[in-house]
Amino acid sequence: MTVRVELKPEAFTDNMAGIEKVRARVEHKLRSTLNIHANVELVEPGALPRFEGKAKRVIDKRKL
Repeated sequence: MTVRVELKPEAFTDNMAGIEKVRARVEHKLRSTLNIHANVELVEPGALPRFEGKAKRVIDKRKL
């Protein structure tokens, strides 16, 4: 599973080591809280589409 996470504008910098720490921290938090492994993809502010309902943000790409 891949989880796309939009960073806040102040968190999005060109410091790759800092961004990698954020990505690893989110992966660890998902694993420790929900007991799932997810690949976390950090994206720039404004990259994710906005919808009225939260359910539209979930896209199931599993092959049935």
